[in-house]
Amino acid sequence: MVATAEHLLTPSPPDVKAVPIVLVVAAAPLLGLPDDHALAATMFLGWPQHRPTRLTRRAVAEFTTVDRFDGGTFEPDGQA
Repeated sequence: MVATAEHLLTPSPPDVKAVPIVLVVAAAPLLGLPDDHALAATMFLGWPQHRPTRLTRRAVAEFTTVDRFDGGTFEPDGQA
């Protein structure tokens, strides 16, 4: 991470929050990943074409659940 900061590299593109699974699957052979392994995380680096000026965020309850993927909606005040 220090080297990336020295070269002013940022995650590319900066507005992408998740990497499509197709890219992850396609990257595995390029990285020489054995068939019985999976990528846990990827970080794409590059120089942005433009700097974002305003970031927007979704409400926590829109994308979180309690205990399970199909669990109840998480409410920040603790009420599920």
